[in-house]
Amino acid sequence: VGGAACPPSMLKAFKDDFQCETIHAWGMTETSPLGVVNQLKSKHLDSDEAEQTAIRYAQGRPPYGVSLRLCHEEKGVEQSARDGHTPGHLQIKGHWIVESYFNQFDQALT
Repeated sequence: VGGAACPPSMLKAFKDDFQCETIHAWGMTETSPLGVVNQLKSKHLDSDEAEQTAIRYAQGRPPYGVSLRLCHEEKGVEQSARDGHTPGHLQIKGHWIVESYFNQFDQALT
């Protein structure tokens, strides 16, 4: 499942009706395309079904080599609030993440 978080009803339907687990991933063209992936870690396999389901509702975590941070919407500095409600700008970097757009610098000068 890509893009927005998978609706809980869809996760349940895939599991109950088709006996398959879903893996949520998010990315953009600029991230080529993977930015985060939500897959249970081995330490979660012993958790009860309710706890595993709660973990699956989250966006996920970045793969090795990708860093994320949330910056204050107006100040441009990293935010400490990670409450799911405070707005901000997501910044992402990694070896395969686009650093800038083609000709962006040249166009800014004209």
